[in-house]
Amino acid sequence: MNIHLDLEEKIKHFYEDRIEKIELRQNALIVNFDNGLRVDLRYLNLHEYFISWCWNDKHWQVDTAPLHKDLKTFPNHMHDDRGAITEDTLTHPGAPAWDNIHCLLDAVLKSPSLA
Repeated sequence: MNIHLDLEEKIKHFYEDRIEKIELRQNALIVNFDNGLRVDLRYLNLHEYFISWCWNDKHWQVDTAPLHKDLKTFPNHMHDDRGAITEDTLTHPGAPAWDNIHCLLDAVLKSPSLA
């Protein structure tokens, strides 16, 4: 099954009362929530993904580009709203996509900056 189709169904079911708009695109799933949060999910496979979110003109992202070998969570890492690169403890390459997305969405819906 297509990862984005599966995620769309689960997000619609689990967050139905929070979703303003959800768009399935060829290589992405974009979800707009009732608090102004916009989340862009791009899964190539369970090991390679890019998840970004915007809120109040600030932007964060988690991805698995194998660039930051010094981080304990390599290859996944987070870019914060100031551009700093830190460990990503919310997602885990190889884990089911829904597990990663559910954990991340719960966290960013509670606090988009993860503060």
